[in-house]
Amino acid sequence: MAVDEQFNVTFIIEGENNPTDFTWSPSKDFQLLWGPQQGRSTSISIVNGKRSKSVQTTYTYVLTAVKEGKY
Repeated sequence: MAVDEQFNVTFIIEGENNPTDFTWSPSKDFQLLWGPQQGRSTSISIVNGKRSKSVQTTYTYVLTAVKEGKY
């Protein structure tokens, strides 16, 4: 990876409830340029009269390498 080459890191969390305390910090080898950008989708289905709900939350970060290397 070259210095200043940008890349995304996306975390996808699935479950019935929306996470409220998700935090993440990149290692010292990377600089955080932007983020987190949070997205959320909800799906509700009813099968044989039983209701189920699924929530998917995504957190996207844009990073760059501080120095050239293989990571």
